[in-house]
Amino acid sequence: MLQKTQQYEDKISETVHTAKAEIKDSVKANMEKMEAQLKEWDKRIDGLAVRADNAGTQVKADYNKQIDDLKTKRRVAQSKFDELKKAGSEKWEVLKSGVEGAWKDLESTFKNLKNH
Repeated sequence: MLQKTQQYEDKISETVHTAKAEIKDSVKANMEKMEAQLKEWDKRIDGLAVRADNAGTQVKADYNKQIDDLKTKRRVAQSKFDELKKAGSEKWEVLKSGVEGAWKDLESTFKNLKNH
């Protein structure tokens, strides 16, 4: 009976270890995707700045206002991402919603910009 209990405990321990490793790998993959997305947004903001520089006075002012808004939201997204990176996989679920909210806000701003 004692040997059977030990086998169950070993199996449970192995399962927990495997689950933790899978979560850690998943979190790492998500963070890599987020890092790539932040870099892509930086490129898009830089592209908008170039377009603003080549635009007329009023259009340039509109672009610059939108670029400032994007940069602010980009900083918020970076801050949330940095917080998530520091916390690691243990707090992923707790902090994920804050990061997702910042992401959606920035994505929405980019989409609205395209519609203008």
